[in-house]
Amino acid sequence: MDCKGLHFGPFEINLEAHELRKHGLRIKLSEQPFHVLVLLLERRGEVVTRSELRSALWPGQNWGDLDHRLNKAINRVRDALGDSAEAPRYLETLPKIGYRFVLPATPMLPVAPVVAALVPAERAVEVPMPMPAAARRRSPVWTVAAGVILLAGLMFALPAVFRAFAKKGGPSWLGMEATPLTTYVGAERYPCFSPDGSRVVFAWNGEEQKVFHLFETAVNPGAPRQLTDGAENDYGPAWSPDGRSIAFVREIGRGQVELRVMSPEDGGGRKVAQFVAARTDHPISWTKDSRWLVVAANPAGDGPPALFLFSAETGERRRLTSPPLQSGGDVSPAISPDGTRLAFTRSTSAAWRDVFVVALSNDLAPVGEPVRITNLKRWVDTITWTADGRALYFAASATMAGSRFLYRVSAVAVGDHAVTETGIEGSDPAAGLAGGALAYVRHNLEQTSTWRLQVPPASAPGPPRWSRLMSSTRRDFTADLSPDGKRLVFSSARSGPTEIWISNLDGSGLKRVTSLGATPRWSPDGRRIAFESTADGQSEIYAIEVDSGSLVRLTNEPGADIYPSWSRDGRFLYFSSDRSGTPQIWKIPSGGGEARQITRHGGSYAVETFDGKTIYYTTPQQPAAIRFAASDGGEEKDAIDVSVGLSSIAMAPDGLYYLSSLSSAGATLDFFAFGTRASRRLTSIDRPVHHVLSGSPDGRSVVFTQIDREDTDLMMVRSRDAR
Repeated sequence: MDCKGLHFGPFEINLEAHELRKHGLRIKLSEQPFHVLVLLLERRGEVVTRSELRSALWPGQNWGDLDHRLNKAINRVRDALGDSAEAPRYLETLPKIGYRFVLPATPMLPVAPVVAALVPAERAVEVPMPMPAAARRRSPVWTVAAGVILLAGLMFALPAVFRAFAKKGGPSWLGMEATPLTTYVGAERYPCFSPDGSRVVFAWNGEEQKVFHLFETAVNPGAPRQLTDGAENDYGPAWSPDGRSIAFVREIGRGQVELRVMSPEDGGGRKVAQFVAARTDHPISWTKDSRWLVVAANPAGDGPPALFLFSAETGERRRLTSPPLQSGGDVSPAISPDGTRLAFTRSTSAAWRDVFVVALSNDLAPVGEPVRITNLKRWVDTITWTADGRALYFAASATMAGSRFLYRVSAVAVGDHAVTETGIEGSDPAAGLAGGALAYVRHNLEQTSTWRLQVPPASAPGPPRWSRLMSSTRRDFTADLSPDGKRLVFSSARSGPTEIWISNLDGSGLKRVTSLGATPRWSPDGRRIAFESTADGQSEIYAIEVDSGSLVRLTNEPGADIYPSWSRDGRFLYFSSDRSGTPQIWKIPSGGGEARQITRHGGSYAVETFDGKTIYYTTPQQPAAIRFAASDGGEEKDAIDVSVGLSSIAMAPDGLYYLSSLSSAGATLDFFAFGTRASRRLTSIDRPVHHVLSGSPDGRSVVFTQIDREDTDLMMVRSRDAR
């Protein structure tokens, strides 16, 4: 390139600073992906072959799996740009040939960052520069001309930019420094501003990290004031618009919770209602008149979580939404500041959630069908309205257990819901409706340990024997024991994104198997590992040879394919997919081929019995049931009514291990005996665990990952308008 750098879309790449920025925010991109992006930009509009890219990245090198390494570099570029192979905006793939950068780009001028710093994310000005094919190899004349045109365009647009910014008057967080709101030992979560923006209510599990209670602190940090106490966990606080009440949820056991309302001055609270909890950290939002609460809850009968109106005074209940059957349902409600719209997240696949908005009538009834305003192929949770009601902030990650980042989406014009990355890594966003502030949770530490519980046979009953296998100061989860009992494969966020690692039982001999992967499972012969990955844009099932690193993609259909598990003979893989419209269990040859649908009434994760004739599987709804069917399909029968679900089951020769409950304080592990068709309690776990179990090859022990210590702080960002 014969310039300092280039602009394309909302991005700029600076060759001198070796930086990629979006709307002025720096995007992390390591050396090799950055080099790939530069090479493609230099020849934008042309096909750059895979051979050319390999030669440029690894000159003279012919050892190692260079194709796999190139795929990883390309995937990192796509992740940085928010692009996908299926619907490319920037980087087009020519299968088995190479890649082409398809968007026009303009030279980077000093004035551009100034404009980016002044314009809110959804109003950022882009001046497109048409580029004939003959002009893609730029001459000095073209470079100067493009610079003059760009400068003139920016000068012409600048007054309009200022007018748009002044008219909107909404907050912009771009380039703002985050400051700590709390820095206590332990985990602080679920922030919520008071209506006047002067105080924040939140949950904290204390220095001993035992039970979450609610606390309140001033925005100018001081000593926290405790509002609730007791033996139960309290979470999801929501301050009423009139400032007189705080609603929250209290866990009371086995999926049941209480909806409670208290005075922010007196604390304590009174019970309003009791219901079955939906899986969400923020289940409550007040209506504008402070008389009703929108609550995410499970219906009394069958069906996924939905949104209900609860009277804050009497507990009267009225249903608001009806999500598709067999979906993950509707959670995380948020009513707009003017009370006319309800935003929430809805399951759009087995692996993703998105933001929906529906209008409300004067009597709080939905008007029309909910409108989907995001399509990120991400797990979206915890949404909050901006003070002017024109946009929403939300947290999202590539996988349910992955690292969260904050996004902003326009909620004004139908069909124009622009999504902006804030560049902030965090969760639980809460926007102040006065004072122009955004609070969120920053995760400093999640110390985990992987445990094995050896269960005595029924002929010699006794308590399980516990043994710690390994520990980590970063998030490890989905561990699986190798067939020879000597190694573990597991997902981990220890290097940032969710990746797959192998280690010895004590954590030594650590080796990364692949990036952008989760829920790994050993094949019965120990030679391969199956896992799910979003490397190609949507969640698919892959298998990798442990020794050679040879990778095979096994699924390639519309929809999300997740949670693989092996048949006992290693010839097949079971997985969950929503390709038929709802999450169901499917079965595919482990070497690739045609997949067959096994269940018809919903399925999330399946494990095969030791004789290979039957599968037991969890259902998608919450609380989940556990059912069983023939391994080739057939009648689906109920086994267990209530369980944690997801992939929290593991097989034994004579029964099934499963998590019967899971909360922020701990979990319970039960065993379902095939002979008696009855369950018994094996043990209680006094720390939270990840919702994944794995059985040993002989079925006499079960492996899980426990969260030993978690440290999170509340952070706050003030908008420019508030300064």
